Amino acid sequence: MGCKATLFDYDGQIMDESYKEYSMKHPQPGWDELDPTEVWESVKIILKDLRKKNSNAEIESLSTSSLGEAAVLIDSKGDVLCNAMLYTDNRGQKELDYIINELGKKSIFELTGQVAHPMYTLVKMLWLKKNRPKIIDKTWKILLFEDYIGYKLTNETIIDYTLASRTMALDIKRKEWATEMLNIVGIPETKFSSLQSSGTPLGQIKKQVANSLNLPKVMLVTTGSWDQASVALGTGAIKTGIASVGIGTTECLTIPLNKPIVSEKMMRYNFPCAPHIIDNMYLTIAFNMTTGSLLRWFRNTIAKKAYATAERKGKNIYQILDDSATKNPTDLFILPHFGAAGNPYMDPEATGAILGLRLNTTTNELYKAILEGTTYEIMLILECLTDAGIPIEELRAVGGGSKSSIWLQLKASMLGRLISVPRINEAGTLGCAILAGVGAGVYKNFQNAVNKLIKIDYIYKPNNKLHAIYSEKYKTYKRIYPKLKEIYGRD
Repeated sequence: MGCKATLFDYDGQIMDESYKEYSMKHPQPGWDELDPTEVWESVKIILKDLRKKNSNAEIESLSTSSLGEAAVLIDSKGDVLCNAMLYTDNRGQKELDYIINELGKKSIFELTGQVAHPMYTLVKMLWLKKNRPKIIDKTWKILLFEDYIGYKLTNETIIDYTLASRTMALDIKRKEWATEMLNIVGIPETKFSSLQSSGTPLGQIKKQVANSLNLPKVMLVTTGSWDQASVALGTGAIKTGIASVGIGTTECLTIPLNKPIVSEKMMRYNFPCAPHIIDNMYLTIAFNMTTGSLLRWFRNTIAKKAYATAERKGKNIYQILDDSATKNPTDLFILPHFGAAGNPYMDPEATGAILGLRLNTTTNELYKAILEGTTYEIMLILECLTDAGIPIEELRAVGGGSKSSIWLQLKASMLGRLISVPRINEAGTLGCAILAGVGAGVYKNFQNAVNKLIKIDYIYKPNNKLHAIYSEKYKTYKRIYPKLKEIYGRD
């Protein structure tokens, strides 16, 4: 894990960037934490580094995006009281059961837009209240990482609506803290930050911070956003029918909605609903949990020798694998649940499978089957979205996987949708730059900024013949997960 700072000019071109990794903490098995102080120190390092390399740049404004759920608790002096529990942390199931018993899963979903789960901030706060009550007693503010960094930069405690939704304590329709949820947990609204739209000016950076990091003494800081919302903005996914897809270790789709949709089908398919950065719009997300991670597994095991050879020759192993991949659809089916299953199942106990192996199966076929298998998962997600009344016509691809033309063309053909590649791949930080620019008045509004900054480099169009073939094969693919679950006795 880590943090990145990118410096953009007014035309959206990257001038420079800096990155710093920080470590996840595991004080007990199943406990996944971040040290907020280490995160803040990392933020300071990358900001100082970026400034050092661009000492003459006139930096006008700054904004942030962050992961959701993980809370930073501070006392009245601003000191951190404990580590932040991540969304993967396994604490909170009993506390979640209590909340569900009090209000019901359906009511929670209709109110907050979140499918009840232990990962959410409110559940973790109830765990702390029961197991570490002294920490809650000392807590002045419960922040997420966006408003924590904003507080360190400006002394203001304000969170935007997109990230606030990830607490499972926001009334997404009224855009207010949900007193029904807070009352169940027994935490007053005053312990959370004030709510504002993304890109709202927080104020000027504190002189002490500016001096220590050699930043301009007059530099506006604005509210930021949840990282997935920032990616959507940075790809121009700000109207219905266009979704962003970040292809990395996991594969995440962020889908704009023109209204809050909290239907039974959305809940069944585990699609949350949250405010979008754009006023009066909302969004949902969907995950394939093992995309890049499955390719790394293949690289490090089955293609281990080829990987070592490519490293010695200074070549990109994935480009080599792309070039040698089987051209036609394979006879294999790879269920890519090697870590867990994403939407619609959200099954942490799911396992992967490779079906159709023969003595003449080649590594080139296996590689192509991984590309197919991960894309079948996106076919399933799009089918569920369509069933929930959310059709998608175009996907805008960013992340490491968007550099593979073979994969993107395969996706276009399998999905039967346009796959567009924005010129700027750093969609998350570009989204932050847009927030900063709108907040500073550089751009009139988000649409104006998107029109000016986001250009499409290439559009992959479906091959209708291949789409027909894969649509038939998909009928078989859909049967694999339920059957495998039955075989393992997990019905």
